[in-house]
Amino acid sequence: MASESLAQVWPARSIAAGLPDVLLDTFARIGAARVFTRGQVIIAEQARTSEVYLIVAGFVRVINHSATGDQAMIAIRTSGDLVGELAALDGQPRTSTVIAASRVSVRVIDAPLFRSFAAAHPSVGEAVSRSVVGKLRGATRSRVDASAPSVLARVARVLDHLADSYGRMTAAGLLIDIPLPQRDLASLVGTSEKGVSRAYAVLRAGGAIDVTYRRVVVLDHKVLQRFAGDTTTPDETWTD
Repeated sequence: MASESLAQVWPARSIAAGLPDVLLDTFARIGAARVFTRGQVIIAEQARTSEVYLIVAGFVRVINHSATGDQAMIAIRTSGDLVGELAALDGQPRTSTVIAASRVSVRVIDAPLFRSFAAAHPSVGEAVSRSVVGKLRGATRSRVDASAPSVLARVARVLDHLADSYGRMTAAGLLIDIPLPQRDLASLVGTSEKGVSRAYAVLRAGGAIDVTYRRVVVLDHKVLQRFAGDTTTPDETWTD
């Protein structure tokens, strides 16, 4: 399994999408293939581990815990993304918990091998740097999104971001191609499942999205962005 080609269509903003297939295959071969089942912890917050995971297929949830033990989902990662690279680069404890949200296939890469390979192949090192910077920008964007005055605007902003990162054009519209339970979206935007449900109803009525089981299809991206406040956000006075 470790020697098979990884050539496939990767999400546009993933690290894998920015590497030539041959180099990506070489990068993956320095790691070991492993599969996680839904709900398994891949990385534990504060652990002193340092290996890097290249997601080949599936989705993971990135979680932080508060001092009181509450959980907050801060990101979703999918095929082509790296997780765990910060600890491999700086040797510090893990900053987040990563949990499989589906069946997840990965390549597990030892930290010293990861660092030496990135140093020997500048395009990989640059891709890793872009990935880290992108995650930092994403974290900043998440804080800004969470600061929107209304639940509706916060939900629309996160859906807009996920559509940009993980959107796949289908006959129905731009499918956000990740499983997105309302409880996870609620955690991302700092509201309740009821708040997400009400926001979905407004966005559907406005023609911005359609919702199926754990899937969101963006029917009109410009309308979604208007709800998100990128142009003019409609009046929305209800709160969670």
